[in-house]
Amino acid sequence: MPATDENRALFEDDKEISLTLARGLDLIEAFAGDERRLSIPELAARTGMNRTVVRRLVRTLEKKGYASADRGQYELTPHILRLIRGFIEGRSLPQIVHPLLRAAAEDIGESVSFAMLDDTEAVYVAHAFLPARFTLNMVTVGSRAPLLPTAVGRVISRPPWDV
Repeated sequence: MPATDENRALFEDDKEISLTLARGLDLIEAFAGDERRLSIPELAARTGMNRTVVRRLVRTLEKKGYASADRGQYELTPHILRLIRGFIEGRSLPQIVHPLLRAAAEDIGESVSFAMLDDTEAVYVAHAFLPARFTLNMVTVGSRAPLLPTAVGRVISRPPWDV
């Protein structure tokens, strides 16, 4: 189901919800994937929205500094990271989690990651990489992993009393 139809179904009976904001968030999520730069038709196809709506939303992102355009191709800018600052700082990840991850990585001689549950996926929110250690599994903050087929997913979805 396209994101627009999904939003409409979710918010149909709730008059306190902004469908425009929901569409804008869907547009930001459409930038996830291999393609860093996307055209309006590509964004429209990914979101299920019509091109006029996509153009207005992406131009708004551009004017606010969250996206940039070059020859009809749009990409998110580092300014988009401001949206996660409250999440990261509100959970004391830099002050509490990062030192623990670094200590664990040094103790075991491997990179260590911290992930949180988000619906049916694990989302990596912090990492401690060992610079001298080569790894093929380079995940980044914001990377997502399904729960059942991954170790991190199985650990996160297991009840704490079952560890």
